Amino acid sequence: MPLALLAAALVVLVAVAPSPAPPPVTDLPPWPSPEAAGLDAAAVKRLVEAARATEAAGLVIVKDGRVVVDERSGPDEPLQTASVTKSFTGLAIGLLVDEGKLKSLDQPVSDLFPEWRQGRKRQVTIRHLLNQTSGLQNAPSTAVELEEAPDLVQMALAAELDAAPGERWAYNNKAVGLLSGVVEKASGQRLDLYLRDRLFAPLGIADTKWVLDPAGHAIGFSGLQLRPRDLARVGELLAAGGEWRGKRILSRSWIEASVMAPSQPLQADYGLLWWLVGGAETFGPLIDDRALATLRKARAPPEIIAKAAKLKGVVPNSLLDGVQRIEAVFGPGGMETWFREVRARGVPSARRNDGPTVAYAAKGDLGQILWVSRSAGLVVTCMHAPTERLEAEPEFAQVMEFPALTSLAAALLPAGPPQARTSER
Repeated sequence: MPLALLAAALVVLVAVAPSPAPPPVTDLPPWPSPEAAGLDAAAVKRLVEAARATEAAGLVIVKDGRVVVDERSGPDEPLQTASVTKSFTGLAIGLLVDEGKLKSLDQPVSDLFPEWRQGRKRQVTIRHLLNQTSGLQNAPSTAVELEEAPDLVQMALAAELDAAPGERWAYNNKAVGLLSGVVEKASGQRLDLYLRDRLFAPLGIADTKWVLDPAGHAIGFSGLQLRPRDLARVGELLAAGGEWRGKRILSRSWIEASVMAPSQPLQADYGLLWWLVGGAETFGPLIDDRALATLRKARAPPEIIAKAAKLKGVVPNSLLDGVQRIEAVFGPGGMETWFREVRARGVPSARRNDGPTVAYAAKGDLGQILWVSRSAGLVVTCMHAPTERLEAEPEFAQVMEFPALTSLAAALLPAGPPQARTSER
């Protein structure tokens, strides 16, 4: 969620009374050293230095339930998680499925909102909203529509479909915003209040805040505020398969459905509102003939098609290489243009996840990230405060954006595949 939207959306900020001091991530004693935790000390140092270089407000590393690093700067207070919020909205849906308050992910949205019992909208399921294939019309930039919306749920309900459900993958804030309404209908509570009772309270997280839209809906795609160590506690719950201190909070089956495999065939690194990290990453061409045909069919501007054509057949050797090649053609701000004008029109990612998923992440603007490897029992959280410098120099936090964080986190482990866990946590 861009900071401009955050400022505009702060109509109501609902907070739970803060605790005198935040609880530790875990009751277990911290590791005496990275080596004792089985981590590469040099890699831990690189990650810490990268966080410091971008003036991160908090960096937390937890291995097998014990803290390796818990470093903070500035006030110890809840921070805007940006699009990390989406993954929490997904957790709310999982809890509702666990409780039987939602029949299944394949339940039509029209069961909850009868006004959608018409045309193609009757085909849209909760799964479509979660895996970003609803086809719901959506401007990739929140500044275009969402900042001024008086009611984000009604805006989503009133929107048309740009594609048939399941036909196209597109990162869709509007669709995730509608999930907030789904939670309200199914639970009888606002999204923030439902997660307060079903997730945060059982984990001992008392100091949370959530932005509401003018109509009083908790914003589903961005708006949750948490402390870095509290975000890490949620990561610990996921790494433990949904259990916390011997009590089951979330079903193991929901976690596996969300993060262990792609949720649709169109975007290999996306689960159910979580980004997936595969064991071996490969790349296809950034643009091929099919992609160009997709752009023409979607009536992309001629200049966008012309620039995309220059990338036809170009196969990057890494994510960073792909970013550099795109920006070389599309110019300054090229990645934003790429997502807005190319990817949002149905052109799939060039990234391929080969092999099983070894980690997953929730990510947000300004380098807000929760990264979890259950197989390794490893949780990494990094968060930045919305400072004036970050507003003026958005590239300042780039070193801690998702691709860099993924590499830095994965490098914490010794070379070779993650070892099997000695026991389920």
